[in-house]
Amino acid sequence: MKRPALLSAMALSAVLLLNACSGGGSDSASMQPSASSSGSAGGDQKQVKLSFFSTASEDSLVQNYRKVLDAFMEENPNIKVEVTFPGADYENIMKVKMASKDIPDVFQTHGWAKARYGSFLEDLRDEPWAEFVSPSIKDVVTDEDGKLYALPITQQKSGINYNVDLLQEYGIAVPTTWEQFVAACETILQKSGGQVTPIHIGGSDSWPLGVWYNMLAIPYLISPTDNSAPQLLDGSFDWHKWDYLSEQLRLFYEKGYLNKDVLTAKYVDSSQLMAQGKIAFTLYGSGIVPEVQRLNPDIHLSMMPIPTMVAGDKPVWTGGEGDTVGIFKDSPNKDAARKLLSFFAEPDNAKTISGSSLEPGLTNVPSDMKDAYTDLGEELRIFPVFDRDFLPNGMWDVMCKNAQDLLAGGITTAEFSSNMAREYERLRNQQQSSQQQ
Repeated sequence: MKRPALLSAMALSAVLLLNACSGGGSDSASMQPSASSSGSAGGDQKQVKLSFFSTASEDSLVQNYRKVLDAFMEENPNIKVEVTFPGADYENIMKVKMASKDIPDVFQTHGWAKARYGSFLEDLRDEPWAEFVSPSIKDVVTDEDGKLYALPITQQKSGINYNVDLLQEYGIAVPTTWEQFVAACETILQKSGGQVTPIHIGGSDSWPLGVWYNMLAIPYLISPTDNSAPQLLDGSFDWHKWDYLSEQLRLFYEKGYLNKDVLTAKYVDSSQLMAQGKIAFTLYGSGIVPEVQRLNPDIHLSMMPIPTMVAGDKPVWTGGEGDTVGIFKDSPNKDAARKLLSFFAEPDNAKTISGSSLEPGLTNVPSDMKDAYTDLGEELRIFPVFDRDFLPNGMWDVMCKNAQDLLAGGITTAEFSSNMAREYERLRNQQQSSQQQ
């Protein structure tokens, strides 16, 4: 699904030069040399070109970044920020850049601050905003020696979004167990006469199907007292256990709890249909909330923790990095980069960037998200995103592709698990070999 052959061209064409004189007007394309270059301009002030790679892809988030960057350059006329929004090709472009050591001055770590980018990142523990890093995200972006790898502008706290009015209309209490969740889906299907889809997944985009596994693997394999976390980390996990998650996906599809067009529907369809009141639940986490509210400001959404799947357990959240930004440790423009991150960390600017889609990663930034979470889950545990902590790098694509094949009838649940086992072993060995070199 990636297109490596297009990376160089896309990287060039995606670069947008934002200069302080734009005044928030239209952006101009830039084919400037690497942002590591610098020269002199305007008296004794040294002109700095600072490169920034962002994972932002939704129009609203891109515009939020542009607004803050314009303000930064107006305040710092000797610094010009060249920002690139590669969209879906971000990860592949960054892999190429890491291999060639042609790394942007500032870049987003999208969940991999320590595991993938750690050796490339500057230690930020002494920055003035570091004292405000939220306790719930601190361990994700800090190592045991205290190195702070990135500025967490936002953090993920993910569960299952739901339409509050629909659950009330059908007399459904917020489910806390998997059995209750299944029953809620059946009730919605029956009482709506099939007019409301219990869960919508935009499976044509692949990654939404991966979210099913990423989210449910936590209460099934990780959060119970007797769990599989040690085995997933040491390589001894019995992949037959994976069958259950696939069996549930097939069951939900066959019973009509998922949209019938799951393999052709897109993520954007989920937000549109939820805004129309035609969907009860989504598994996307909080990112979909502002999109739905933009389409329907009157809709009443909330978020519930992930129900338990093992007796004796409690519902959980998953969490991790949201918009996290780090500095390349060998950047020649580290002073300017630190200044940019400090600007991002100012409460008003951090608030502008995040909008209302994710919880702030800094405790001094006001939050709109508290009311989006049901009171049921305020004190519950937050577990890391499953594939980031318990699977080797590269397993995400394996998981998404096999989920598509499963629903298309191309593989069985057992074959899905076997494919996961084989790729897990291969990628784990590859990762260990790379670390030893």
